[in-house]
Amino acid sequence: MKRKKHTSRLWPRRAYSFKYDPFGRRIYKSSSATTSIYAYDHYDLVEETNSSGAVVARYVHGLQTDEPLAMLRAGATSFYSADGLGSISSLSNSGFCPWQVHNRPLKSVPGAGPLGLDHHYFYNTQTGASIGLGPAAGASSGDLLKGNPVPGAWERNEKPGHNNGDVPDYSCDCVNQKANHPGNPPKYCTYKGNKDTNPLPTCSNCFGWVVSVLQDCRNKAFAGQQ
Repeated sequence: MKRKKHTSRLWPRRAYSFKYDPFGRRIYKSSSATTSIYAYDHYDLVEETNSSGAVVARYVHGLQTDEPLAMLRAGATSFYSADGLGSISSLSNSGFCPWQVHNRPLKSVPGAGPLGLDHHYFYNTQTGASIGLGPAAGASSGDLLKGNPVPGAWERNEKPGHNNGDVPDYSCDCVNQKANHPGNPPKYCTYKGNKDTNPLPTCSNCFGWVVSVLQDCRNKAFAGQQ
């Protein structure tokens, strides 16, 4: 019985050529596809150009030896993260979360302001997007004063108000998702629930909704770690 001959096909390896300066720094890398030329400030890489001299990437370093902080490539800035030993562990792009919790005085309410009644909402410092919970148009002022639930509505187009704090980075994606796709608003009430009814109705005020979103996002971020 004649056995079949098995052959394997390997991906073609791309050959690189390198050049180094007298200090052992790599200043040139070339292949059939691309050429990179490197420039240094002492031992820190600061710029990468192609064979035509066009800038491909720039780098920013800290004060310590071998401490890269950021890279600008293709119009995007990426940031280096290091572990406890100082070794680079990851590269990320958004930096700090652009979402913040803001408040402003309630409209047409005497005494409203930092020491009075405020409206709380999420505000995005990069895009100017905002979202908060409020009562729907035409809600009874009597029900609001009594704490009775009324139909809720999403309030958007807010201007920057007083910044109460940044959304933590671990909750940023979750808050962004809820801000862009919040679903139907819950019922609104001036208190988190009407104390005169049992059980309490499902309703919230603007501050209670913001807190519930932050708590829900935190629980999702740390699920299974307790």
